[in-house]
Amino acid sequence: MAQNGFYINLDDCYNCKQCEIACSDWNNVQAAEYDLPIQGDNPDRDSPRAINAEWLGFFEEESGQFPDTQLTYSPLPCFQCENPVCRDAAPENALYKREEDGTVFVDQSKLDEEQSQAVAEACPFDRIQIPSMDMPASSGYADGKAAGLASKCVACFDRDGNPACVDVCQIGALDYGDMDELREKYPDASREPLKEMFSAEAVEETQPAVLYEE
Repeated sequence: MAQNGFYINLDDCYNCKQCEIACSDWNNVQAAEYDLPIQGDNPDRDSPRAINAEWLGFFEEESGQFPDTQLTYSPLPCFQCENPVCRDAAPENALYKREEDGTVFVDQSKLDEEQSQAVAEACPFDRIQIPSMDMPASSGYADGKAAGLASKCVACFDRDGNPACVDVCQIGALDYGDMDELREKYPDASREPLKEMFSAEAVEETQPAVLYEE
């Protein structure tokens, strides 16, 4: 099976959030942070947030002591793990890896709300999202993303290997492609930073398709 994945440069990323906004726009998902109105909502500032599904999250951490501090920012797409434990928590074929690129897809027709919650809890990187309402059709979900059922980033497979988050990153902090080619292109990159963000055990078990450079 082929395996595509992401490259993320932690030194270059400065938290502009353009990748997060591009993901939300292309996939018709709604990043809760921005309080974006949905059709039929009261657009007033005091209206409740429409919390739906954040397919591309963000890791933010401050280290050191003032005045010698360092901020680390990292986009968090689904890492399309080589050993996706979310798949193991789902009914047979409800989550599956595509042969041509290793992307993990969700078949919502084979999940109920309880099973969806189990799938979401299984992901150690919190990348399985459950919309709180029915949402428009988009990448990988031709009939729309149903409220209460698991959904996730599918690396914008319908953009011919050019995810919206990568395309919009003007400083080149993000890249996407075949993992072997990424390792050759970025020889100093590894999964080690992800172990510090989450845990070494989670990374070793799931083998996420991502390379970080610091």
